[in-house]
Amino acid sequence: MKRLVIAIAGGSGSGKTLLAETLAEKLKEVTLLGLDAFYRDQSALTHEERTKVNYDDPATIDFEEYCNVLKQLKEGEKHILVPVYDFVEHVRLKPRVIESSPLIITEGTMTFIPGPHCNYFDYKIYVKASGDIRLLRRIRRDVAERGRSASSVLDQYLASVRPMHKRWISPEEKDANYIFYNDAMDGLEEAEVDELVTIIRRLQDEKN
Repeated sequence: MKRLVIAIAGGSGSGKTLLAETLAEKLKEVTLLGLDAFYRDQSALTHEERTKVNYDDPATIDFEEYCNVLKQLKEGEKHILVPVYDFVEHVRLKPRVIESSPLIITEGTMTFIPGPHCNYFDYKIYVKASGDIRLLRRIRRDVAERGRSASSVLDQYLASVRPMHKRWISPEEKDANYIFYNDAMDGLEEAEVDELVTIIRRLQDEKN
C-alpha cells in the first residue's frame, strides 16, 4: 500500500496541531507525527540553563531522527519508536511506539526545514495566522499546559519566538501547496477544512 504524507508547518500558535487532529478525525486511518517530539534532550543542563535555551532555533531539533522516522512511516513499518518530550522539564521521556497508516500527517513549526534529504512529503500545508493571534494562543496554551506565567511567555516571544519566526518559519510559506488562513481564536473555518479534506482524498485516490 502506498502511503500519502501530508506536512503542516506554520508559526507557533497558528493552529497546526488542531488542524492535523481535525483532518485525522475526518479522514480516518491516519498516523499523526509531531515534530516537537524530536527536541533534543537537555538533561545534561541545569533546569535554569534549560529555560535559557532558544527552542525556536532549528539546532534544538534532531532532524536526522525525525527524517528517519518519516522514512519508516513512508515504507509502511509497523513498530516505530518515537520520542516523547517533556516541555516542562525539557527532557525526553520513554519513547512510544507508532505504526504506519495509509495517511500520515506530520506537523510542526519547522517541518519544511530539513530540505531535499528529507523529501518524504506529498503535500505541504502552511497555516497562517497574524502575530497577535498566535501570541494570545501561545500564552493561553503555555499557562494552562506548561505551568508558565504570561509574562515569561511574552518575554520568550519577544526574545526568540518572533525573530526566529521571521528567520525560519515565515519563509516556509513559499514552499507550501496550500495556505490555510486561521485567525479565529477558537476552532477552524469549517469550509476551509472541508476543502482540504477533498484535496487529500483526491491525492489518496491518485496515489493508489
